[in-house]
Parts: sequence; structure tokens; C-alpha cells
Amino acid sequence: MSRVSYINGSYVPHKKAFIHIEDRGNQFADGVYEVIPVRFSSLIDFDLHIDRLEKNLKTLTINFQYNRRTLNFIFRRLIFLNKITNGIIYFQISRGNAKREHAFPKNIDPTFFVTARNNKINHKIIEEGVNVITTEDIRWGRCDIKTISLLPNVLAKQKAVDNDAFEALLLDQDSIINEGSSSNFWIIKEKKLFTGPISKKVLPGITRKVLKDIIIRENLEISEQKFSLEDALKSSEAMLTNSSNVIIPVVKINDNIIGDGVPGVITLKLHKLIEKNILDQIIN
Repeated sequence: MSRVSYINGSYVPHKKAFIHIEDRGNQFADGVYEVIPVRFSSLIDFDLHIDRLEKNLKTLTINFQYNRRTLNFIFRRLIFLNKITNGIIYFQISRGNAKREHAFPKNIDPTFFVTARNNKINHKIIEEGVNVITTEDIRWGRCDIKTISLLPNVLAKQKAVDNDAFEALLLDQDSIINEGSSSNFWIIKEKKLFTGPISKKVLPGITRKVLKDIIIRENLEISEQKFSLEDALKSSEAMLTNSSNVIIPVVKINDNIIGDGVPGVITLKLHKLIEKNILDQIIN
């Protein structure tokens, strides 16, 4: 069976899923998106993702009428139709179609589409860790909103790919690490975990939130404070978190070895704990 997507109320063949040429998502990046992981054909952290979505829609004053029950049904239907075992649900909401003008148009319906795809779980990056690079943070001033305006992130990620790295860490003018191009970033020093505070330069990642709750439950020390590239280079362990890969150990930054150059004990422990949290959601 060919791939199926959902757009504006209809399930359609993926190759025939089109949006209007004057959609404001195309012309102004006027919209938001979410990526929900799927494990064993189950949605993971569904409510947390929808909580963030609703907050972002309210911030951008996009009038989206679908409720949680309806969204859950659509997502599960696509999981079934596309035979998704382990993968992602991607969905995007723009302000809608209108004549191209900067000001918000009146009385238009948002454009809403959903795609689903399988993703292989990459066990190698967990076992071996990854190399990351750093680059200047040139994003806009509201990175806490999960908008579809991602060109600076794309350029940063491409720079990482061009340098045989997994991710690019985004540095401000004081060499403070804000986050990765598609991830939150953590370091561990003297068994204490550090991650940047939620701000207009740091996305409130869902995996970040889940991991923070696990860390507190396990009575590990955590500090949400800014830290520099120099701090990261002196850390004993480092890791990335996002919904697609959960936890990714970092063993090199700009080819500088972190710790012993292998995934650290605390990082691997947290990976096991967050995987257990995922399995508990599936079972329950």
C-alpha cells in the first residue's frame, strides 16, 4: 500500500497531498509544527506535545479548532494506514491561504496536514556517541516557539553534515551554548547535570522535560543555567536530547574529546531510564 497523509480533513495518497500556492506557511513561514515519536505503533508523550502546540498557537493567534481526541484519532489512523512501527508523526498548522500581505488576513481557515513515516532506531549512535561542531546562532528572537521558520537551523545542520558531524551547537556572542540545531544540549560535570534554562533562545523540548523529571525522581543533581563552550569542553559527559532520537551521547565537540571519548555512565543510565518511560507508556 502506498503512503497516506492527511490534509485539511481528508486522507490522501502522500504523492497527491498538496497545499495552496499562497499558503502563508509557504510565503511567510507563518505556522507551527510538532514531531511526535511512535514506538511499537504507539504515540509517545502525546499530551505533552499537544500542550506545547496549543501554547504556540495561542502565542501566534492561529485559530485551530481540532481537539485532542480528534488529533489522536487522525494520528493513530495514519499509523495504521502507513504500517508505522517505529517512526514519527509530523504535523504542521499554518495560518492558511490568503492574498500575499504581511498583516494577518481575516476569516481564513488554517492549513493542517499530517505525515507519518517509519524511522529505524540508530543503536550505533547510542553505543558509540557522536561528534558535534559549533556555529554562530543566527536564529530569530523567539526560538521558544516551535515555528516552521527553520532556515538558520537548516544551515547549521548542513554545516554539521559538511564537517562529518551529527549536530551543530548554536553559540551566542559570548560563546554560550544555547542548544543544537534540532536538539537540546546537556553536559555533566562532577556527576551534576547542566542544561540551558528555557528562554527565548531555547526551545522547551519535550524529551528535555521528560528527562528533567526522571533526573529529579532519581535524586540526581541538575542545574538549569547557561554554560559556555569552554565549560562543555571541560565536562566529563555531554548529550543531546530530542523527540526523534531521545538521548544521543556526545563524545567530541569540534574534534575535542569529551571525558573518556565514549558514552558516559550517567548518560547511558539516563538513556535506559527514558527508554523504560517509553515502554511504560506503551504498556499502560
